Amino acid sequence: MASGVVCCVYDRFVQVERLKLGDFHLSGTVDSLKQEISKQTNISAAEIQLIHLGKLLLNDCETLESCGVKAGVTLHAVRKQERETQITTASPDKMDTGEVALQSLALALKAAARNPAFRNTVRRISKPDVLENIVAATPGLANDPIAIAVLQDPDLLMQFTDLTTIQRVVEAHPVLAEAINHVVAAVQEEGGVLGGPGAAASGRLPRFFNLLDRKSVV
Repeated sequence: MASGVVCCVYDRFVQVERLKLGDFHLSGTVDSLKQEISKQTNISAAEIQLIHLGKLLLNDCETLESCGVKAGVTLHAVRKQERETQITTASPDKMDTGEVALQSLALALKAAARNPAFRNTVRRISKPDVLENIVAATPGLANDPIAIAVLQDPDLLMQFTDLTTIQRVVEAHPVLAEAINHVVAAVQEEGGVLGGPGAAASGRLPRFFNLLDRKSVV
């Protein structure tokens, strides 16, 4: 059957295409979908990584159906980035990813999603200059295309309000916990600037808001 999937294509952290692949069949393979995306973009199939609900589709020979893809879902196609040599150092500010911490994060994200500023904030995070600032401020994020895709998609972010889901994905992508925490902080701060429940008592802009596009705030 035809899939009706939508594929958001990212190149260097920025969404460059939103492809509607209504005629592509769920019986098609991961590789064949990459080939189809390649035809409609300037990205070669070998450079494409496909992401479904926070999971990287690694087996090119598997069908979309066997990967759990259902008709009407949104997939993310991310151009592979060359991994830069980095010096890893211990950080005292490394975020706790234990069960209690992740449960708190899932609840905080659920509360943030109910904030009227949620989708507007995520849209602002998707701006190239804002996203580059966040990537620079989050060690390891530049090398994790899954975390970057999640950070820019409000519907994908909503998957992580479930404790089991966030535990499973963060185990493979630890930087995602900090990235989601940034989103929660940004939503609260956006609400504060707009006079919502997240307003700082002092009236001063919180630290994370400096990473957003300040020109849009007056």
